[in-house]
Amino acid sequence: AERLGWAEKEASEKSKANVHWVVSPEETEDRLMSRAPNQRVSRIPGMHDLCRKVPFAVLMMRKSADDPEAFNFHPKTVILPQGAATAMREGVFKTGTAILKPDDGTQGDGIYLVATMDEAKRRMETIKMESAVLQRYITKPLLLDGFKFDMRIYVLVLSLKPLRVFMCREGLVRVCSIPYEKPDKSNLHHAARHLTNYTLNKSNSAYVHNPDLRDGGTGGKRLLSSVLQRLKSDRVDIDHIWSELRYVVAQGARALADGVLGKVPGVDPVKMWPYGQYRSERMPGCQTVFGDAKWGDWQRDSFHVLGFDVMFDNHLNASLLEVNCNPSMAVDEVHIAEAANYNECPHRAPQPDAGLEAWMQASLALCKGRGVRLCRCLSHHQPHFHSPCAIDLSAKMAVMGGCMDIVGRDIANVKNGVTISAEELCRSTPYDAVVIDKGDDLPSRATPGSRAGGAGDAVPSKETSKETAAADIASRRA
Repeated sequence: AERLGWAEKEASEKSKANVHWVVSPEETEDRLMSRAPNQRVSRIPGMHDLCRKVPFAVLMMRKSADDPEAFNFHPKTVILPQGAATAMREGVFKTGTAILKPDDGTQGDGIYLVATMDEAKRRMETIKMESAVLQRYITKPLLLDGFKFDMRIYVLVLSLKPLRVFMCREGLVRVCSIPYEKPDKSNLHHAARHLTNYTLNKSNSAYVHNPDLRDGGTGGKRLLSSVLQRLKSDRVDIDHIWSELRYVVAQGARALADGVLGKVPGVDPVKMWPYGQYRSERMPGCQTVFGDAKWGDWQRDSFHVLGFDVMFDNHLNASLLEVNCNPSMAVDEVHIAEAANYNECPHRAPQPDAGLEAWMQASLALCKGRGVRLCRCLSHHQPHFHSPCAIDLSAKMAVMGGCMDIVGRDIANVKNGVTISAEELCRSTPYDAVVIDKGDDLPSRATPGSRAGGAGDAVPSKETSKETAAADIASRRA
């Protein structure tokens, strides 16, 4: 905000702000009804509930039923309890293991690896899950030095009408703390071996912090750009990685847009919208029906930063595991208090980049205990210290800085009656345009490259023709 010359202020009913930053559906509704023309709201109505595990799985299943080859990047999934009888037929247990995820779970909460449907039912009964998804487990993932990992890809949906989607070239890679082994009865309970969630892994004694932005080979959390360079040095086809990411993001984002706009049979945004539904003190329910005329031109003036969680298998095929409607923008990490120096915070070497070090110092003031006071909050089960994480800070500054650049340019263009290309909107930002209004703008999918071949630069590959794309998608394994 400071770099753009914007000031951050508490919202008022008649605010003159360019952007209203909101989180919940209730806040989104309130700002949409009270804003002035061309003021932007940072959440797209309907996205909050559509990105929950069950509605998102229903969306992907509907899209896959219409076009199985185009949407086979989403692992086979069934909805529980109603889909229990079809799990075997759908191939959820084809690899011998499935992942059980509660509908409203976040940060790895309530996730289990199960080998049978009976086990899945027992888990649901034990923690009183009302609904969940059961998803096929990827047993042959691409590994980093023997460790399983996934990628958090940040995606900006600038508007629904016209649909404009941008993908950030910087992101996070979350790495398991324990070396990977194919799941069996002896290790299914090893969450830090099979699940990449930071919240789960940070509590493991083997978790490693990585203060070096350029090091793509160390730590439980790494920069996407550094990991891609590391993979490139291992002769992995990075052009193909980018092609897969662009394809999955484009198809996934268009599916979400169709879901919010009510274009997908069986996915009803009106029913998902919490009109008059009390959920908590902070989420007492919305006062208008979905898409109410009082919202104004919400399909143009609402934007959303989403977190796409993507995993690659050892053939470099990408799988979209889930989409987070509210990806964490926290920039702190926890360090366990050492027994020998119980009340001393861990030493941190200054970052070589002066600009990043300045942001690290500024972020320190926002951390619990300001990095020097021992903390016993629920962020860790042991006494710990909070301090800024250079990896988080670098990635999320790129994500949010680029997002605000694009949104700010779009606001100015509308105000001045100017229309510019998507490429101009994201020029000099860490974002690339992947979907711009027309369905035939979707990136095509390339055939998997040879992992032993030469790797190109870590930039998105060019789109191929439609005929080649159709052949490429058809060649992908079922």
